This record gives sequence, C-alpha cells and structure tokens, in this order.
Amino acid sequence: MKIAVTVNGELREADIWAGESLLTTLRDRLDLPGSKNACEQGECGSC
Repeated sequence: MKIAVTVNGELREADIWAGESLLTTLRDRLDLPGSKNACEQGECGSC
C-alpha cells in the first residue's frame, strides 16, 4: 500500500505492506535511521 506522511515538516511517500511497523517504515523505506529498535518485546518501554 502507498502512504503519505509528514516527517520533520516534510511530506514523504512510501510503499509499505499492511503489517509493517512505523519503525521499519521510517528506517527502511524513508531512510531515517534516527529511530532505534530496542528489545522487540514491549518490555523496555522504548516502543
């Protein structure tokens, strides 16, 4: 699916799959590596 989001004041578009996380979209589709992944379990509070 194609999405359009505003990130840091800039409109960006990306093709993603329906189950993709926001983290994956930001890092892998929009080339914005500033967001970090932590435990992937929901226990540390990072997500």
